[in-house]
Amino acid sequence: MKHILVLLSLGINILFLNFLHAQENAPVTASLNTHYGFILPHSKVIHPLSHSNPYGLEFSLGKLHTSEKAYQQCNCYSKTGIALSWFNFDNPSQLGHAINIAPYVEALPVYENKLSVSFRALAGFSYVTKVYDEQSNPDNYFFSTPISFILGASSKINYRINNSISLHGNINFNHISNGGIKDPNKGMNFPTAAVNIQYTINPMDDKGVPDDYTGKSLRDTNILRIGSFISGKMKPDTDLYNREFCWIYGIWGFAGRRILPQLSIVGGFEWIRDGYEKEGYSRQNIDKPYNKLSLLSGIDFNFGNFIFSIKCGAYLYPNGFQDDFLYQKYDLMYNLYDNFKIGVYLNAHANVADFMGFSTGFRVL
Repeated sequence: MKHILVLLSLGINILFLNFLHAQENAPVTASLNTHYGFILPHSKVIHPLSHSNPYGLEFSLGKLHTSEKAYQQCNCYSKTGIALSWFNFDNPSQLGHAINIAPYVEALPVYENKLSVSFRALAGFSYVTKVYDEQSNPDNYFFSTPISFILGASSKINYRINNSISLHGNINFNHISNGGIKDPNKGMNFPTAAVNIQYTINPMDDKGVPDDYTGKSLRDTNILRIGSFISGKMKPDTDLYNREFCWIYGIWGFAGRRILPQLSIVGGFEWIRDGYEKEGYSRQNIDKPYNKLSLLSGIDFNFGNFIFSIKCGAYLYPNGFQDDFLYQKYDLMYNLYDNFKIGVYLNAHANVADFMGFSTGFRVL
């Protein structure tokens, strides 16, 4: 597990350092959120513990990118930042609470109006205080490792009282799991409603677009990206075998078309070298392929230098059209330098995370 934490922390710290060294004198926001929600019982084994109502607090810092170049990335303003949150799962003996830290990206399609909407995505680390234990906590199939990961997406309604103070109402979808590193790993999906107050330092004028904006359109442009990814999972020990960390890595390629400034349709492939399955076959003395080839399609949401993607995939080799041949892939990528991108991703089968890791990519077109 420590290998994955090193890779993911590297990616997250690069994003955070970029945030700290972003455009000088840009508007900086500080906000305090209160959350209240419920747990989605997406599997029968978690039903007994799915009747509580999580609640929590969140403090976030953000920087609004106001340059013409940043605006042209998605024909809208965007904000990047870091969020620190605490959630109590309303079941102290079995679920405990979670402390989370995550970089986020937010798109603000309309900024100049007093009443507006925005959309946020985040990915980071979570520390959960109660995990599965066969003897002391056998019903907690949500979490099996204290160090886990959090993913989130939010839709927000914003009301600006003045240039410095604003009020916000959010609908959030949150997911915490260990990314498939250790079983059991059902993960917790818990939507929340939130209200918050935000204060802005160095607020910009009440305007719709940057003064130097050229009006460049991002519609009807072609996309071609190639890249690689790396992850891993822990194979548990048995009477005959020691615990083994198994690397999972591969390459990908996607092509598509940007149909709106903030939206693209994409399709492509993944080749996966699955060391976790290789170890499982070896322990059972089974001679089966552990390399996989899949086709995927989905959509990209473009938030300035960030891209949040949702894709559906199907394994064509070696287990095409068999059980679990369909899966979902969620990516959060950042344009680090020119067309070079880094990010984090999660592959999942329906409601169960398969593996989570670190990815790099290069945009050819």
